Amino acid sequence: AGRWQGKRMMRRGVRWISSAPTREYFYFVDLHGRLYLDECHEESGTRTRRKVFNFATSLKEPKFLDFFFRQLRVNDLGKYLPTYQYLSPCGREMNFVRAADTGVVFNRMEGESLVYAHNLRMSFQPSKLKISSEGRVYHPSPVGADALIASNVVQQVLQHNIRITDSGYVLVHGDKEFGIEEREDVH
Repeated sequence: AGRWQGKRMMRRGVRWISSAPTREYFYFVDLHGRLYLDECHEESGTRTRRKVFNFATSLKEPKFLDFFFRQLRVNDLGKYLPTYQYLSPCGREMNFVRAADTGVVFNRMEGESLVYAHNLRMSFQPSKLKISSEGRVYHPSPVGADALIASNVVQQVLQHNIRITDSGYVLVHGDKEFGIEEREDVH
């Protein structure tokens, strides 16, 4: 006899996986990197969305956020594109993610690391920054090409170190200057 563990049954060392269908959930990442359940559902053939996204309605559980964003990848399934550009698979669940700008948003800078989700980190690479025509600053991302650096990080940490010169924007970091490349508008 086997022993049930969630949807898996262990029998003589062999895992039997349930053939239950994959469940789909929808999420939204805002310009601050906050994650929300994107309460989508079909009504009369049109998709409706929650209209209020604020701190109070964002998901905040640290372990969940780190797991969710650690699993994040570009949507290579082709489902729900172009709206849901990212996926975060979790067992028999497929979490589709749409973003106000990028799927990963760096929401803090600690030492030489940029932080996203709750406590996931990536080394700061000042030579690889980009700036959009809207003034948003981007850094290489662990998922996709670029990740937005949240405006509060730019204002608190980088603002005093970014200068405009005849040749464009320059970041002074430590005792070095790094040119900031102009980012082509993706939207």
